[in-house]
Amino acid sequence: EHAPATILIEETARLTRSGRVMRLVSAHPADGERPHAALIRLVVQAHRWWKELRQGQLNLSELARRERITPSYLTRVLRLAFLSPALTQAILAGRQPHGIDVRSLTQTGALPACWTAQGKRR
Repeated sequence: EHAPATILIEETARLTRSGRVMRLVSAHPADGERPHAALIRLVVQAHRWWKELRQGQLNLSELARRERITPSYLTRVLRLAFLSPALTQAILAGRQPHGIDVRSLTQTGALPACWTAQGKRR
């Protein structure tokens, strides 16, 4: 009886397209949001492998054989060494865009190579 008839809740948010679906994404991360450990491991792995390949001591096939993975998977992970600095920082902070996870990042063509285009995924 004593409650107001209308309650107003305000939140800064934006609409983003995820495939054919529109999502409402809050500008403020949820409380307790933490970095995704598997995503961070994947990005770190990509940088480590890239560093090894740059040294020229082994090629992609040898590295894949040593790691007991397919060369195809190695190249899909290796691309993550070239993510935009902004996206890399977002992943490390646990603020990666919706839909960015281990599975999506290791799919062929999951992210554009262009850093500007990667930023538009937010």
